Amino acid sequence: MRYYLVQAANSVRRYEPEYQQFYTRKYRESTTHHHRRALVLTARKLVRLVDAWLTQQPTLQAPGAKEWNSLVAFNSIPIPVTCFQ
Repeated sequence: MRYYLVQAANSVRRYEPEYQQFYTRKYRESTTHHHRRALVLTARKLVRLVDAWLTQQPTLQAPGAKEWNSLVAFNSIPIPVTCFQ
């Protein structure tokens, strides 16, 4: 599990400026194993974000899921093409 969290943190730090800054700061602060230490600390930050997200919003739904559920429930309206994009 740790491996996948670290890999996810590596992807996040490449595309999110906040996480890139955090990673860079921790990279400079560490004395040995710069990349590994900074990456693990970034993963810890990501885990805190995911945990807060899941505890604050226990039922996660994609945008438009409510409309999708009502369409599927009644089966009277054809499935919109935008649902598959």
